[in-house]
Amino acid sequence: MKLMMPIVILATILAGLAQAGEEIADSQIGLSRTSVFDTPEPAPYDYDGTAPAIPAMAPSDVPVIPHDTRDFEKITIGRNRCLRCHLLPELIGKPQPEDEATPIPASHYQGDPVTNPEAQIAGGRWVCTQCHVSQSNSEALVRNTAVE
Repeated sequence: MKLMMPIVILATILAGLAQAGEEIADSQIGLSRTSVFDTPEPAPYDYDGTAPAIPAMAPSDVPVIPHDTRDFEKITIGRNRCLRCHLLPELIGKPQPEDEATPIPASHYQGDPVTNPEAQIAGGRWVCTQCHVSQSNSEALVRNTAVE
């Protein structure tokens, strides 16, 4: 019954627009205010790994990957190439040399990896690229207005 009311309201609004003979431009539908037929195409990018890593603006920001990952094999339930270099629970919370791989943080484990060497990466954190992206020299698709 609760679902019927919003549907009736929406149908009434649409019927009113149809009766008024007003057309809604496709660029007025949604938040992007562009035509639904436009397909933005990002410029190709390349990154050779020589630029310094982009620092996070805040401690809660997800850091970018400071190297190319295009040639990495697909992450599967049994394989994650990121772990080859970043599975370093013994280095969590310790100072890192600049050229050393960053250890996966304790928040990504099931349990405490510092006190329990058998702790595993949490299932929701297994696919690193669902949050982390490779650094590139491309223009941003969306302007970032965040300030420090």
